[in-house]
Amino acid sequence: MTTPADPQALLRSRNYLRLLLLAALLGVPISAAACGFLALVNYLQRELYTRLPNGLGFHGEPPGGRFPCSPWRGCWSA
Repeated sequence: MTTPADPQALLRSRNYLRLLLLAALLGVPISAAACGFLALVNYLQRELYTRLPNGLGFHGEPPGGRFPCSPWRGCWSA
């Protein structure tokens, strides 16, 4: 196969258009799957951080707050 000297001729060639169509046909379902995966991760994060602690019997924050061992509070659990 010889390469055309004119870049416009390359963009109008049949092989380039086939490659462009193949990229579109592969790209649409792959991006839809990626979008679905991100929606699933978002849903699972909300469920795991709200329903799971309540289901295990935890209600509210721990007695030391969210960060019981922070540098400005001191580390009381060590």
